[in-house]
Amino acid sequence: MRRADLKRGWQASLRWLLMVVLSQPALALAAPAGGALLAQNDDATRPSRPASSEAGTTVLYPDIGEPYRSIFSQIVEGIQQRSRGRVFAQKLGASTTSQEVLDEVRRNDSKVLIALGRNGLRMADSLNSGLPVVAGAVLHTSENDAATVQLHSLAPSPALLFARLKQIAPATRRVLTVFNAAQNGWMMKLAADAARQQGLELVRYEAADAKAAARTFQEIFADAERGRDAVWLVQDSIAVDDTVVLPYVLEEGWNRSIPVFSSSLAHVRRGALFALYPDNLELGRRLGSAAQQAVTAANARGLLPLQDTLLAVNVRSANHLGLRLNTSELGVSLVFPTP
Repeated sequence: MRRADLKRGWQASLRWLLMVVLSQPALALAAPAGGALLAQNDDATRPSRPASSEAGTTVLYPDIGEPYRSIFSQIVEGIQQRSRGRVFAQKLGASTTSQEVLDEVRRNDSKVLIALGRNGLRMADSLNSGLPVVAGAVLHTSENDAATVQLHSLAPSPALLFARLKQIAPATRRVLTVFNAAQNGWMMKLAADAARQQGLELVRYEAADAKAAARTFQEIFADAERGRDAVWLVQDSIAVDDTVVLPYVLEEGWNRSIPVFSSSLAHVRRGALFALYPDNLELGRRLGSAAQQAVTAANARGLLPLQDTLLAVNVRSANHLGLRLNTSELGVSLVFPTP
């Protein structure tokens, strides 16, 4: 298949997957009883300045279409549920300026910022507001991104992934992975400890570019042992190229009956055994709690993996590997292929 065809197929698959995730009942942006009202940055819906002494929170997020808009709405709902003061949701359009946002933050008397997505993170950095910043919903993060903020990555915690691996494929003894150090050096440090806790041997291969990653995966599968090894696909735009590397890894994993599990939901529909993906409401609650803590204590900085996750499995791949999954006991949220 030509590279252009593969790329179009991957883009279509990603759009389809996002719509599946968001087909679950939408969560209205309404305050819980006794909670704070969610304020939009539109003049018609902006509430009056709060009279209480509770610290307000401004959430910066990109003003984009579906399905991403619903994702951000669910995260904001979770933030609202854990915030003691008012939450002001500041949409960032293509023409939104830093000065406009800064004026809005000051008008609302916000004491902390929550930045969502890469655009939200850039805007928070450009404000120079002096306020603590908690960030989340960012893909392909690096330690540089978290130099001045507390950043909650969308990459699932290795501890959660490996625990799921032992549940789903308990015979696994060794995990093989390829990563780019700039994007996932921080993740590999966490993965080493997580593997030891699960009694797994973690074998890590560093790749500087997609070609090196492809060669390394060829070597991995040439040496992989059925019944002992599993391959972990990290969120890495270099080491796990979706148009070249991913199709090869999934095909080899199938042909050699080697479990391939992933940190990305999109890979499960294409054949990965399982993946963990964000629970948007719970992620928002975590960000809201972190923001409240940042107001009253020294703002913690650093990069954190995703802790609030849901499980997706590919039952066709599981059956091919001889794994019999009880999706109810595992608490599976998404099953592929869909009926």
